[in-house]
Amino acid sequence: MRTVQRLKANAYLRRMKTGRTKPAIFKCEDEQGNEVGEFVVKMRAGTEAGVTGLTCELVSSLLAEELGITTPVPAIVEINPAIGKLLGSQDSEVAQIIRKSPGLNFGSQVLTGGYGVIPIEKSIPASIRPLAADIFAFDACIQNPDRKVNNQNLLWKADEIFVIDHELAFSFLFLIGAPTVAWKLEGAPGDFLKEHVFYRELKGQAIDLDRFEGALNAISDGHLATMFDQIPKEWENDHVSRISGHLKSVRDHSAEFVNQVKWRLV
Repeated sequence: MRTVQRLKANAYLRRMKTGRTKPAIFKCEDEQGNEVGEFVVKMRAGTEAGVTGLTCELVSSLLAEELGITTPVPAIVEINPAIGKLLGSQDSEVAQIIRKSPGLNFGSQVLTGGYGVIPIEKSIPASIRPLAADIFAFDACIQNPDRKVNNQNLLWKADEIFVIDHELAFSFLFLIGAPTVAWKLEGAPGDFLKEHVFYRELKGQAIDLDRFEGALNAISDGHLATMFDQIPKEWENDHVSRISGHLKSVRDHSAEFVNQVKWRLV
């Protein structure tokens, strides 16, 4: 299990061109004052769900790595609101969010090297189809409705795909009448998967999720405890225990869950 770095934002560089949460790129340093590069920071005042959104980002990122799905290196980034004051009129919208997001926020390392989006007007390359199936299953696991054709939340190059943007994961936290059985995808609880970026490509195909199932089943209670211990105390609320319980239930019924994912693609 990765140990998540605690960093400090020491300079605002620019805002992201996309993203409803108004993320921004900061130059960051570690706790010893060493420069560690650029990180995209999701700030608590920019997310619809506040610190719960940041928790969803962190847990999803760590879980993806445990399941063999690549994601940018996560970090917990401390922001001094004085940075927002220094911006002034340079970018008043982001400046206001920075001023309202003191303390710890979620960051992910900026990827370099020409990553882009998957061309949706063409069939996905056969070489990435197994990974596409794993990502579909991953989003079913974390109940993430936000990876759609028109909002991929993926960074792609050749045979590599990085998953990003998970503040809306664990959507059962905010749904009225949310499903009580975490691993079941029948009926309305699994309907969000019809909008998934890979649904059309995978539907009707024979997919192999044996590797994914094995990785999910191998996540021990100790792994989950280590994951959740890394959530900052100032982010904790009742939702944290609900997310943990959800993941334990899916893991404990990994075979049934994988069958549900495959059934959704029949």
